Amino acid sequence: MAKKINEEKIGTLESLIESMNTTFNDGDFAVALEKDFISKLDWLSSGNYAINFACTGSPHRAIPYGRIVSFVGDSGSGKSLLANHFLAENQKKGGISVLFDVERANYIQQLNKLGIDSSKLIISGSKILEDIFEKAIAFIKAYQEKNMTAPLIIVIDSLSQASSRHEMEEGFDKSDMKRAQVIRKGLRMISGIISDNKVCLIIINHQTSSIGNPYGPSKVTTGGSSVDYFPSQVIEVNRGKQIKSEFDTPLGLEVRVRIAKSRFFVPFVTAKVEIYFDRGFEPTSGLFEMLEQSGAVIKVSQAGWWQFKDQADKEKKYRETEIFDMIKADIDKYLKLIENIKVSAVGVDNIEYSEKVEKNEKHEEVI
Repeated sequence: MAKKINEEKIGTLESLIESMNTTFNDGDFAVALEKDFISKLDWLSSGNYAINFACTGSPHRAIPYGRIVSFVGDSGSGKSLLANHFLAENQKKGGISVLFDVERANYIQQLNKLGIDSSKLIISGSKILEDIFEKAIAFIKAYQEKNMTAPLIIVIDSLSQASSRHEMEEGFDKSDMKRAQVIRKGLRMISGIISDNKVCLIIINHQTSSIGNPYGPSKVTTGGSSVDYFPSQVIEVNRGKQIKSEFDTPLGLEVRVRIAKSRFFVPFVTAKVEIYFDRGFEPTSGLFEMLEQSGAVIKVSQAGWWQFKDQADKEKKYRETEIFDMIKADIDKYLKLIENIKVSAVGVDNIEYSEKVEKNEKHEEVI
């Protein structure tokens, strides 16, 4: 009896879908499992395992194609550098990488050090918002019309540095009330045309201090509310202390990459990673902290000695630098240990993660 009722329900659903598709003559309605844009997403790695895990719960995937992703943060925090890593990773997959370099913040030697093939990187120097969005949309449509299969990633660096036509025409005499409208319209149009394609748009934006509102957030993103609404992921990049050599020479920065918004994984996860000025993000940077949070590595002495939880030799102790070297030598082994970090969310592989979460006092971050 139960089987008969179930079959009747399926038949009713199928007939309803067929009726709607006949009415509109476009085949738009289907059950979710048959819709590619909702059942399948292609993913791109950041080149750093800890950042990938913070984004998706997988050490191998960070951002999706077919969506808009936003990088926000303070000046000099590493937003552009992180975006450049994605451009490089996309090229490694045989993809097409496009950079709208509004800030003129890049140069050939730096791009090459990060693994970008500058001879295949497409650059635009447009500085007017309307021009940037019109060209980005035209580029995506040309990509679609040519039926290209190589993944496409477009980076706008940055929205906050681009002026609207209204601003350039009016100068300093009048305030620019059009800028937020231009950004909203541009992001809305792009989100509609990339959703069914292997195209990703990364927008870089600045955060500024919120003055005069003691009850709101301490920092706000420029460009209006649309810069937070349209992206499927909002990734905050915050600068930490300097990394220096034994001779006190600056070598890099410690950076906190925090997922402020995610439609694919639990938000507010943070990866603490290191940027080096000569080569960018270290692929294994941040994994030691994740090993510690998973309980796989335990501090056994205030003098800086550590042990692995399940090691056979209970007397063996390691320095932090030794564990770094072990991770680099056998990355797959230690990535399996980090899988013990579980969060209460459905990940990108449709695997439900159990609730084992480490939170700070404000219950905002998972470290």
